[in-house]
Amino acid sequence: MEMSDEKIKNMVDRYMSNLEKKKELYHSVHKHDEEFMQKNRERANKHFQMNKDKKKQYYQDNIESKKLNNLYYYYKKKDKMDLFKSKHPEKYDKLVKMGKIKNNVQ
Repeated sequence: MEMSDEKIKNMVDRYMSNLEKKKELYHSVHKHDEEFMQKNRERANKHFQMNKDKKKQYYQDNIESKKLNNLYYYYKKKDKMDLFKSKHPEKYDKLVKMGKIKNNVQ
């Protein structure tokens, strides 16, 4: 199915307009409706209870990469990448392999 640029632009405009209308509806009507807010809180709590094990597992699976990223950003913020490279060469190499650091010359 081939679509012209005009049709694509028209579809995007309608989508954005619809988003604006829904946002306006929420802020003018639903936000102040106690029944809606109660249902929304129940839905959010149910979602949290059903998915907290998934979130915990995701954190456990990615804990090493998160710690590497935090260490990298600490040294980057302090502008001491050469010190990071000399103190933690194996972690630096892992970050290069992960693609977080673009090249070895920094």
